[in-house]
Amino acid sequence: MDLGIKGRIALISGADSGMGKETARLLLEAGVRVAITDQPGGTLDAALAELSPLGEVVAVTGDVTSLDDVRAIWAEVRERLGDPDIYVNAAGVTGATGDFLDVDDAGWEQTLDINLMGAVRMCREAIPAMRKGGWGRIVLFASEDAVQPYVDELAYCASKAGILALAKGLSKAYGGDNVLVNTVSPAFIATPMTDKMMRKRAEERGESFDAAIDSFLEEERPGMVLKRRGKAEEVAAAVAFLCSERASFINGAEHPRRFRLGVHDRRMTEQRVHRIGFGGGCHWCTEGVFQALRGVQAVEQGFLQSEAPSDAWAEGVIVTFDPAAITLATLAEVHLRTHSAKSGYSPAGRYRSAIYVFEDDQRPDAEAAIARFAAESAEPTRTLALPCTGFRASDARFQNYYRTDPDRPFCRRYIDPKLDYIRTHFAAVALPAAPRA
Repeated sequence: MDLGIKGRIALISGADSGMGKETARLLLEAGVRVAITDQPGGTLDAALAELSPLGEVVAVTGDVTSLDDVRAIWAEVRERLGDPDIYVNAAGVTGATGDFLDVDDAGWEQTLDINLMGAVRMCREAIPAMRKGGWGRIVLFASEDAVQPYVDELAYCASKAGILALAKGLSKAYGGDNVLVNTVSPAFIATPMTDKMMRKRAEERGESFDAAIDSFLEEERPGMVLKRRGKAEEVAAAVAFLCSERASFINGAEHPRRFRLGVHDRRMTEQRVHRIGFGGGCHWCTEGVFQALRGVQAVEQGFLQSEAPSDAWAEGVIVTFDPAAITLATLAEVHLRTHSAKSGYSPAGRYRSAIYVFEDDQRPDAEAAIARFAAESAEPTRTLALPCTGFRASDARFQNYYRTDPDRPFCRRYIDPKLDYIRTHFAAVALPAAPRA
């Protein structure tokens, strides 16, 4: 997929390894001229040597906790490449850990200075030229810990929560200048940072490195149903998409990377809207799919309508769900993976592929799910995030089509394979198969 950013200039902090380096790799492959930066004494030179065959890339050392260093980084990049159109903030540390009462001010200040204030300083340098040029992309690395804090990493969690607020504020302040600001919130990704965590865990528990990963997934990340660490390049694919022209309508969104299941704090989710619409295939199939998920309270089958040019009635369902049991992000991913999200149906057609939102704050989650799906499949998707403006129920004789007779030939041929897929790939939220007569 052409990202539409060939010839653009990007600066990536924290780019000597892990997700920052992999983002640099993908942007270089897209034809972007790239500057990578990290603190002195690391592996920046090795990263430069590895990336240089892919395109034009320069390396600049600097410390994001030093305002003088930050200004020097940007000055050198401007001199060597020009004003960056893209800034990716991947610099960060775990920082001070331990019991809250044992972590002193210095530990908090160092963690916040790197993770939050480093982003503030770098964004202050990035934004003016982007506004002047009328085009900019900023992606800040947050973390799942921003909304699911761990008691022994509170300084880190607070710094990442600050990143979410910073990005949301910047997106509102400068989105009108076409400077789009988004975040990604990686979960448990294979990086030097988590390698260090797992080596420490292995030593403390007297087990192997691989066993430490397995036990951590089982005990600390039960929602990651793939039962593995994510790969840096998987996160980088979403970041590269957000940096692209393809993401020109995504602004102020958090993009969680939870690999099949998002688990959020009940206190945060219980206030959210509990209805969302889906369309894109036969509504008998779509109804059966969502009736097979835990946390779904009701599925209304019928026809949905949006604003022009998507105002024709199209088959779909409205799902009422408990966001403490299943998130909108998970529902959206189930939908994208159980219908032809990449086929060329018309937005005005009967099978319009869409996620229908009922409130403005649902749109970023819907767009984020579509963006992740497009990035992971490396193909454009036809699915739209649309406001729901109307619903008309199906004839009563077609309601609960699968549940009333799962042995119908249509159910056997078209719905059963989708349910088998859900139970394999979304096992944590899939209901068990009902016994057949």
